Amino acid sequence: MFSALDDEELIVGAYTDRRGRVCPGLAAFRRGAKFGAGAFPRAWDDFAQARRPRAATQRELEILRALLEESLAETVVPIAPPQSQPRPTLAKA
Repeated sequence: MFSALDDEELIVGAYTDRRGRVCPGLAAFRRGAKFGAGAFPRAWDDFAQARRPRAATQRELEILRALLEESLAETVVPIAPPQSQPRPTLAKA
């Protein structure tokens, strides 16, 4: 979806329009995303208050990018480097 934000004029209010523009979910799918659309299309249209297909505004796209970045940041699990501990030594008897 990130590459679609940079490369395409995305829309709200429909999956596609007569000019060939697409919504972010369809653009991601066409780029190989393997996920079910779920509630995203309706949420995207409700967020934009779209009654008919139109180009997404710059503000809408900036909010979408911020939400995508935030969702990815929450799923990254940092891996801490192993703690170095002194090796046990064998005691001489």
